[in-house]
Amino acid sequence: MRVNISFSVELEEIPEKTLEFLGELEEILKTTALPSIIESQEKLKEENIKKASDAINNALEATQKITIRLGECANLLAGYQKLLHEPPENPHIATPAEGQYGMPVFPEQGDLKEMMGSNADYIEQLAKMNAQLEDVSAELKKIEPDEFNFSLDEEKNND
Repeated sequence: MRVNISFSVELEEIPEKTLEFLGELEEILKTTALPSIIESQEKLKEENIKKASDAINNALEATQKITIRLGECANLLAGYQKLLHEPPENPHIATPAEGQYGMPVFPEQGDLKEMMGSNADYIEQLAKMNAQLEDVSAELKKIEPDEFNFSLDEEKNND
């Protein structure tokens, strides 16, 4: 089963990472795909159809892996080339700083606007959501604890 994973690298590392992927593909080609093709030819000459078919399936599986990874490499390089020719307006991506115990510390709304710059709509949505959360929090603070009519001691006594 194939799954997608994502990770980040520095922009200038993309060609190097692509070379790594291509090296892996070369290895699959040399150790699996080509030997399986050669084996299938040999088995067909020997008229061993079952083993020839198995070898062809091995080659097919290897070439499918190669095809998928080549597509990923092509996408990586296309994105890299686009970034080189059309850099983003605001290349700084806001990441939380580390606070106490390694927990993220997010910037205040004003700082976030400054970092995000051209994403005014996004900032506005965040501000609205923040206001809604503050309203809900204020409403929850108005509720008296005994209004819940819930006690762990009462539950234990009912059992």
